[in-house]
Amino acid sequence: MILLKIPFDTHTIYITFNDGIFFELKRDLSTIKVENIQKPTRQNPIFVLHKSQFDIAKEYLLNKDNPNKMDVETSLQYYQIGFLTKDDLQKFSNTFKHTIVD
Repeated sequence: MILLKIPFDTHTIYITFNDGIFFELKRDLSTIKVENIQKPTRQNPIFVLHKSQFDIAKEYLLNKDNPNKMDVETSLQYYQIGFLTKDDLQKFSNTFKHTIVD
């Protein structure tokens, strides 16, 4: 399994949901809408998560037969930020024989 760890310790994280609107993602997975993404520097690098790119990889990452599938903790984080639906998460959690969403 792979852990798609979001690098909060080293980067400012932004997410977009394919609509041209950007949000800064905080460590507690809350979001703040921003007008512009700051220019990255060596002292303050950025990391942008695009839902459209995640959607392309989602089938691969959630495939129970994939030895590099996403782990449960990471899938829950991607659900919390809105990149996975509740249905996606429930189907994936069934792979692990337990429920992670009520």
